[in-house]
Amino acid sequence: MKKLGIILMSALMLVGMSQCKKNNELASTNSIVGGTRTITLKVSDDGSKVSVNPNTGAVGFTSGDVIYVAYNGVYAGTLTHDGSDFTGPITTSAADGAKLTFYFLGNKTPNETLSGATSLSVSIFDQTENYPVISAGLSNEDYDSSVDTYTATLNNHCALVKFNITNSSQYAPTIITGVNDKVTVTFAAGAAGTFANSQDRGAVKLASGNGERWAICLPQEASGIGAAYSEDLRYNGTHGSIPTVMDNGYLTNGIDVTVSNALSGFTVASGTVRFFAPGNLQATYNGSNWTWAFAKNQYDYVGNATANTAVNGSMSVSTNGTVDLFGFNGASSSLDNYGINNSTDNADYGATLSETLKSDWGNNTITNGYGKTWSTPTTGQWKYVFDSRTPSSGVKYAKAQVGGKNGVILVPDDWSTSYYTLTSTNTANANYTTNVISLADWTACLEANGAVFLPAAGYRDGASVYGVGSYGYYWSSTAHSSSATSAYYVYFYSSTLNPQGYDNRYRGRSVRLVAE
Repeated sequence: MKKLGIILMSALMLVGMSQCKKNNELASTNSIVGGTRTITLKVSDDGSKVSVNPNTGAVGFTSGDVIYVAYNGVYAGTLTHDGSDFTGPITTSAADGAKLTFYFLGNKTPNETLSGATSLSVSIFDQTENYPVISAGLSNEDYDSSVDTYTATLNNHCALVKFNITNSSQYAPTIITGVNDKVTVTFAAGAAGTFANSQDRGAVKLASGNGERWAICLPQEASGIGAAYSEDLRYNGTHGSIPTVMDNGYLTNGIDVTVSNALSGFTVASGTVRFFAPGNLQATYNGSNWTWAFAKNQYDYVGNATANTAVNGSMSVSTNGTVDLFGFNGASSSLDNYGINNSTDNADYGATLSETLKSDWGNNTITNGYGKTWSTPTTGQWKYVFDSRTPSSGVKYAKAQVGGKNGVILVPDDWSTSYYTLTSTNTANANYTTNVISLADWTACLEANGAVFLPAAGYRDGASVYGVGSYGYYWSSTAHSSSATSAYYVYFYSSTLNPQGYDNRYRGRSVRLVAE
């Protein structure tokens, strides 16, 4: 039987955990070092582990594992496993009498700056090596600077779930969508903290190969069939329904994942093939730093909401949140902010003919970018995808409404009309409602066979957003050759589509990246 657990030992106790649904016991000692206490956790190397083996489900503490400590609702320090014990300094500024709290966040790097933090959030997307067990516990004893021993029980805020993988790309990891992939814990004095698991479904990446794989999943309601694909983007498929996931769950029935639909990708020029990213590019500010990621689903966009409507000056927002409408910064621009700017002066975005992007959006570290090299399509590549390529089915694109969202569907070169019948294909003036597609059909019939959806996400002027749900604008990486204040993009609405439109650089537009 697969096990998820910890055995930790002090001089007086030995307590074990055989599954994720049980608790973890720890003990610690401290000593005063110039106002900073050095905490040591005595850990037994016997028994079950905490870092899950991706092939067997067995888990265990190993050198380098990290536990975060909070006191009186504020981050106090980090303990690191040195091969036998957890050790590290903690600094407390509050008076004695509250509880210490210990957090094991699966060795994932928090999005926030640690110093002074009152909360931490981590992504559990990458599960190809050590699986990210999420647990926390309050010390049994009140903190007292004259006391050098503390004990606590770590309760798991995760579940161990089995997947049965069939992936035709045997050397590429499997990506499973439709699962929570982020947890935020808010520290609280005298409590273990408040755990918030994102219901904005994301994805997890499991180890390559076929057969039984285990994953750490965060609590979520039951969900239906979802998309799955190989990390190299060569094969697509689906996973079965996922039952309700709760804290300390242990789901052993096995959820089938089949990734066997071979994809040819999209010809973007003679002899050149690319694969599109599985969502629009997004930049999120959490109060201390920016992170970049693809939208959770191909049909997702921020629209007329924060932080699109909170963009200030260069790379700043008045309210934390996500931006997905970017201006076009040419190489001559004095700014280096990827177009996150509320200026409506084209000169701020560069004013040189035919210049390159100052920095391609694909140069950013994309948290769910699967380690691939991404780039923004040139205007010539966009035109080739829409107009010039010659897929065997004759179908290149179709206006559509997917799950109530208006946009354009692109189908790969090897598309078969047996996958799904699209009407009014390759027709620029077709209405969105010529193809009304349910989310279930989109996932199982279109996305699973390599289709791409570009939602009509609108555009941004300064900090105002217009045309959401009606107009779609997607930047190319190409500045205009005769208008120094313009750059090329794809645009579409209900009665037209143009893969080589151009307009002001300052306007915020969507970005969909491609990779080899």
